[in-house]
Amino acid sequence: MSKSLKPLIAISGVYRKNKQRNPDHGMSKTYIQAILAGGGIPVILPNTLRKRDWPGLVDRFDGFVFAGGGDVDPIHYGAEKTADFYGIDPKRDKFELGMLELILASNKPLLAICRGCQVLNVCLGGTLIGDIKSQHPGALKHDWYPDFPREKLVHRLKVTPGSLLAECLGCSEVNTNSLHHQSVLQLGEGLLLSASAEDGIIEGIELPQKRFVLGVQWHPEELFSSDPAMLKLFKEFVAACH
Repeated sequence: MSKSLKPLIAISGVYRKNKQRNPDHGMSKTYIQAILAGGGIPVILPNTLRKRDWPGLVDRFDGFVFAGGGDVDPIHYGAEKTADFYGIDPKRDKFELGMLELILASNKPLLAICRGCQVLNVCLGGTLIGDIKSQHPGALKHDWYPDFPREKLVHRLKVTPGSLLAECLGCSEVNTNSLHHQSVLQLGEGLLLSASAEDGIIEGIELPQKRFVLGVQWHPEELFSSDPAMLKLFKEFVAACH
C-alpha cells in the first residue's frame, strides 16, 4: 500500500432485523468516527459473506476491528448456555471465528473490542465468564448503566507495564466505561494479560508474537473524543496498519 493512502480498516458488521424495513448490516457510528479520527478508512463487512471469499478479504484490507455485540455461543468454548446469555448470532460467530484464523495467519493488525476481545480469546482456545454478576458476586458492576450515557466512566484499570496496550495508551492506569456482562476467564494460547479491573476481571489481552493483536473489554470508541489516551489507541492501531 502506498504511504500516501490511508489504511482500509474492515469492521465486522452486525445483522440487524427491522420491523419497518428490510434487515441490514451495520455498526455503531462511534466505531466509524474513531477509525476516521485515527487516520483510517472504515468499511463494514456483512457477516453473511461466503467462506470462499474470506481469504480475499483478508488480503484486501490493511487492518481489522471486531466490535461489540451479543454473546459468543458457549458451544465454542465448551460451556453450557444459561438464561444469562443473550444476542447469540451463529452466523456472526462463524464468520468472526473463521476470519480471525486467517487474520492471525496473515499477521494483519487487529483491534478487538468488547465482544471482539472475547471472540479473540475463544478463537485461541480460551474460555469466558458467562455472566460476571451471577458467577462473581463480589465483582464491580461491569454491565451497562442504562440511565447514563455509554461514555460514563465507572471503574479504573491497571495496565501491564511494557505491554502493547501500555504503549498505545501511554499510561499505566486508565478510567473506563463498562458495557459487558461477560469477560475472559482462561486465556487462549499465546495471549498475555495486558489490563485488569480492580476486582481482577480481565479487561485487556494481546498476542505479542504478532504485529498488532490487541483485545480490550471496554469501549474506547465511545471515549476517543474526550480522552487523549483512547484517541492515541486508535492512532497507534491505524499506524500499525500502514
